[in-house]
Amino acid sequence: MELLCAELALERTKGKLPPGKFLTINLGPDALTLAAEKLPLAGRQEVMFELTEHLPLNEAQGLRDAVERLRTIGIGLALDDTGCGFADLDTVRLLKPEIVKLCITVIRNADKGAPFAAAIRASAEQLCKLGCKVLAEGVETAAQHDALQSCGIELAQGWLYGKPAAVASLPGGR
Repeated sequence: MELLCAELALERTKGKLPPGKFLTINLGPDALTLAAEKLPLAGRQEVMFELTEHLPLNEAQGLRDAVERLRTIGIGLALDDTGCGFADLDTVRLLKPEIVKLCITVIRNADKGAPFAAAIRASAEQLCKLGCKVLAEGVETAAQHDALQSCGIELAQGWLYGKPAAVASLPGGR
C-alpha cells in the first residue's frame, strides 16, 4: 500500500513542483527498499524519502544499500522522529540522511529555558557535524520557533506554519 501511494504521489507531482521545492514521501523500511527497486525515479531529484519507522542498528544496516541506490540517482533521505525510539546517532551515521527530523518530544520544551535549549543546540550541532540538515517537528508557537532558530535549527514544520489540507485545496491540486 505504501508503495502504491508513493507511486501515485510521484505521478501527480511530476513536473509540477516549483523550483527549489521538494516532495517528501513517507515510507517504512520495507517499502523504502522496494521503492529503490521498483519506482520510476529517474530524473526525480526533487523527491526525498522519509523513513518513518526506526529500527535497531542491525536492521538499519540492511537499508544502507537501498539508500545508496537511491542516492546515486539523486533521491535523498530524511529520518523521521529522531530522538524517539530507535532513531539514534548510530543510525544517522550509518544511513547518512540529508535531513534529520527532531521528534516533537525533543523540541516541545525548546522555549522553556536554557537547559532545554542547550540540549537541543547540542543535538543540532552534532547532527550538523555529521553532515545533516536538522528539522524540528511539531512547532506550534512563535516562541518555539524563535527558540529553535536560536539553537541553530533552520528548518521546521508544524501547526504554526500550516494545517493539513486536502490535495484539492492546494494550488494545482485535483
